[in-house]
This record gives sequence, structure tokens and C-alpha cells, in this order.
Amino acid sequence: MKAQPQTLSRTPNQVQAASKRHPRAAVKSLISPLLGDPDIGSAQVEVINRFVKEGLPASIHADFLSVILNPQPSEASGLARQAQPLGPSQVSVLYALILLKPQLTQEDLGLIVQGLEAAIGPTGHGKLGMASNIKFSNLVLAIVSKFGKELSPFLNNLQGVAERLQTGLRKAIMGKIASLGKLV
Repeated sequence: MKAQPQTLSRTPNQVQAASKRHPRAAVKSLISPLLGDPDIGSAQVEVINRFVKEGLPASIHADFLSVILNPQPSEASGLARQAQPLGPSQVSVLYALILLKPQLTQEDLGLIVQGLEAAIGPTGHGKLGMASNIKFSNLVLAIVSKFGKELSPFLNNLQGVAERLQTGLRKAIMGKIASLGKLV
């Protein structure tokens, strides 16, 4: 049986309405698989960003952060979360979330910094080429700007990330980190 065009045109609105009513379910069943897909397209990332801006309640920001960073249990402890390297889609979605300045714990901020470090690599030549990615640099700048003093335990790590950046924002980010270091 062929679906009616009217039904198909309402489907995105129905999904959006259901996502607003059940955001945890939407994150777990819709968004998490999309972010894990290496072939995710820009249109799908835009839909996720729209959900973040318009439908994601503040009460699940930290849970959503875990989905973005794809934390896995540590082999050593079995308890500690570890972030995976951020890819371009995760950078875009994390940026949308950071602009909302969610309430994050020190552990959450540490995960974000781990994700930044993993994405850029120890020499700035990470697998994903984030050192020269302007969206990645914008993300680092937003994190430093929005969370400021809360990042004090991670300033050395952030300094290392900033030093490996190869964009025009490098100096601005390093300056912000240096000024945060003076406040600590």
C-alpha cells in the first residue's frame, strides 16, 4: 500500500512533536544512532541542531552531552567515562549545545576537553583534521568563553589544544586561556 503524500508531509512534524514530548527517548533512539553514523549528512546535523535549540530541555543537557561525546567505560576502572574523538557532526552539535550554556559538572567539562584533545591529536594532525577546521576552533572558543573559570582544572589541556590549532582564532583562544590562568 502506497503512503499518502499528506501523511508523508506530516511525518517530520509528528517526529518533532514526539521528540518534544519525550526528549530522552528521542535522544536515545533517534539522535544517538545518527551521530554514530559516519555517513551522517549536513541536513541530518541541521535537524539535530534544531532539536537542540528548540526542543531539548535543560534537564537532559548532560545526558545529551554523553551522547555527543560517545563515552565508553574505561577498560582500567570500568567506571570512568572517556570521550571519543569529535568528528565534524559532533563538533557542530556540541557547538549548538555549548551556546545554550548548559549546567555541566567538572566531569562533563573534563569529558569535553578529552574529546577536544582526542580530535586534534597530540601533534595537531589528528585523524579528522580538526587543527585547521574553523568550526572546531569556534567550538573551542565558545567553550572557553562560556565556561571560563569553571575550566580552571583543564587550562593546561586547553592550552595544548589551542597551541595545535591552525586557524585565525588560535591567538584569540590562547589569549582567553591565558587570561583565565591569571584569574585562577
